[in-house]
Amino acid sequence: MLYFVVGLLFCVFSSVTVAESLSLEDAIALALIHNPNIQTHCLDKNLALSEIDYQKSLFLAKPSIEMSGVVQEERTELNQKNKLIKAYPSVELKTTMGTSFKAYVEQNSHIQNQTKHHDHAVTLIVKQPLSKGFKKSINQWPIQNAQLQYDLEKMYFRKMIEEVVADLIVQFMVYQQTVWTEDLQKQFLQQTEKFYNQMRDKFAQGRVAENDLIAPQLQIKQAKQSYLLAQLESKRMRQQLFEIIGIEDLGQAIDMNFILKLNGDDMHYSFEEVLQSDVMMNGLSVNAKRLQSELLVTKDAQRFDLNMQADMHLGRSHYHYFENLIEYGYYHSLHRHNKGYAASLNLSIPLGEKHLYYQQLLVKNTAIEKNKIESYQRQKNLRNQYDNLIQDIDLKKQQQQLIEEELTLSDLEYESSLEKYSIGRIPIIEVTRAKERHHLASINLAKAQLSLLSSQIKFQQLAGKLLESWHVSIQ
Repeated sequence: MLYFVVGLLFCVFSSVTVAESLSLEDAIALALIHNPNIQTHCLDKNLALSEIDYQKSLFLAKPSIEMSGVVQEERTELNQKNKLIKAYPSVELKTTMGTSFKAYVEQNSHIQNQTKHHDHAVTLIVKQPLSKGFKKSINQWPIQNAQLQYDLEKMYFRKMIEEVVADLIVQFMVYQQTVWTEDLQKQFLQQTEKFYNQMRDKFAQGRVAENDLIAPQLQIKQAKQSYLLAQLESKRMRQQLFEIIGIEDLGQAIDMNFILKLNGDDMHYSFEEVLQSDVMMNGLSVNAKRLQSELLVTKDAQRFDLNMQADMHLGRSHYHYFENLIEYGYYHSLHRHNKGYAASLNLSIPLGEKHLYYQQLLVKNTAIEKNKIESYQRQKNLRNQYDNLIQDIDLKKQQQQLIEEELTLSDLEYESSLEKYSIGRIPIIEVTRAKERHHLASINLAKAQLSLLSSQIKFQQLAGKLLESWHVSIQ
């Protein structure tokens, strides 16, 4: 039980010093300790581990002791007073073959008229089932069941870590993108205000008409609204980021080094890797083993109960009694030496529970068939997810390339619009629109990069390579 207590303390009370500038690696390390979902699954995993030791302890020797005391006083002419103390130290042991051993010692200590007497007798009982409960696999089923449950809890624990890490990586990049968008909106607002001031100076000089000031003013209003929305979105994304980590936001600075491309950009994971790493598929496989074992236990429970038992008694027992003290005036005390054994064979055949037995078999066989159907359906769903993610990643790569080309063209368009406006070929509104298109293309490119990274992370998670790719180790 020691490692369970240590694991419990680690899950609940561990802490990590928060750096002044929170990087993605720092955020993942903190989330592994402070995220409430990870903490809950950590406790469940440790509890399942302690259950294995408990089931194994049932096959260890169990010492015990029973004691009784009697004080007997006879108000007679001899004024006899007797005290009797009995103790039964015993030890029990059960093996994986169903054999049970029990040995106990009967200790009698009594006082008769200030004379002490001590007697001891040893009894050994051996019981062996010959039919029901005879197989080793049947008797070890509670241990195997606890081990299977622990395997499940380990898989669920890893799955929860993968989900938290995946959400954290995406949310970290979302926050970076919102902060970058906020800065971009701020720069755009400053540029529109600068442009408006330039136009106002030109109007004061009589170089442009008053109507030419309307478009820059409208652009400023729109830029201010976009900037306020970007600020609000940035705060909201930061709040969600710290909720995933599981710590309080103390105003830490966030590392703004952008992750524009994963190391595994050319990810080629096979479908077999997806099947082997999927938690639900592994869980269904473990459940299939459990159901098969439960079916054997159910069949064993309906076997006839045939037990062989042997008893052996060795030692001395003390018996005392009074006989006509008043008339004869003497006291009888016997010490009898015992040495013997007994053997018995007990047979019990269940006859009245056949319907219940068949119903239990039907329930187990139905669960086995349902487990097979779920495994087949899960495999189909994984295949669809695998194919869809590959197509989604390819499509988003193409979209990102198109947006990059669009950004390049919008930059050239804006430069061209400035030249055309300077020679009077287009009105100022066209310059404003060209600048907005360039600004939106920059934002769309950042969103496209984030969307591609999100799909790639999902693909890593589906293939069970997420923690390995991001160098996250768990115990």
